[in-house]
Amino acid sequence: MNIALTPMRFLDRAIRLHGDRTAVVCEGDRWTYAQFGQRVNRLANALQKRGVKPGDRVAFLGYNCHRLLECYYGVPLMGAVLLPLNIRLAPQDFEYILNDAEPVVVLVHPDFLDKLERRLGMTDFESPKSDGADARIEAVARRIAQNQDHDKDSGTPADDIEQAWDELRKRREHAKEEQEASEVPPPNPRTLG
Repeated sequence: MNIALTPMRFLDRAIRLHGDRTAVVCEGDRWTYAQFGQRVNRLANALQKRGVKPGDRVAFLGYNCHRLLECYYGVPLMGAVLLPLNIRLAPQDFEYILNDAEPVVVLVHPDFLDKLERRLGMTDFESPKSDGADARIEAVARRIAQNQDHDKDSGTPADDIEQAWDELRKRREHAKEEQEASEVPPPNPRTLG
């Protein structure tokens, strides 16, 4: 019997045979195959809750770490297509790629948000090709567990999606308020003379 060896079948087999063995080591943290499988499932469920459907594209802009590995399994698990982005590209390159690919979700490390600001500001989170239809881009500022206050189960792309989305909205509102405050109002003609 021929059975295709897909990434998910590989992971399922590894969990079944080696569930308690270390599978991933990153940033000083370790996860077993069973723990890694749980993280992958949480990511797939979180994306599904955000409205990602089979065939949709999910972009990832971040460092080459366990979070990207989780995306390589979690995104296809729910039937979506992963679009990893090269951190070395220029902002205009990201704009071109995101306009062309039209991902419905962008998972982005906070270190790289500035590379996407032009794209996000220009479209107000809507894809220009969709004319405001249901193909919306949501930038999810990844909350990265770099400090020691987080336990080993934190820091997955799934854990902080809602909180990160709120933080990005607050950041944009703050930037808008700062811009409005810096604008000098036109002089009142009545007080000029």
